[in-house]
Amino acid sequence: MVRAGKIFNRLLVKFGLSWADRCLLKMLARESGLTRPAIIFFDEYLFDQQTQKWIDSISFGFFKRRAIASIERIRERAFVAEGESGLEAA
Repeated sequence: MVRAGKIFNRLLVKFGLSWADRCLLKMLARESGLTRPAIIFFDEYLFDQQTQKWIDSISFGFFKRRAIASIERIRERAFVAEGESGLEAA
């Protein structure tokens, strides 16, 4: 059986994200408290909800702006136009 963290890590690699973006998403997953963090890539509403909650918790302006820019890039890759798969577009 594959651990939930391994599935999440595999998705991050498949999306072709930079090392910094993968670290950012791992921090988000850890802070979210979800037992299966990969689920955020299957539901746009959940992704938006979890990322907004995490971004709101960042108090330092520079890091918050960096996180917002990264999350927007990641969201574009994860949730592409209907009929396409984010994993194929990566």
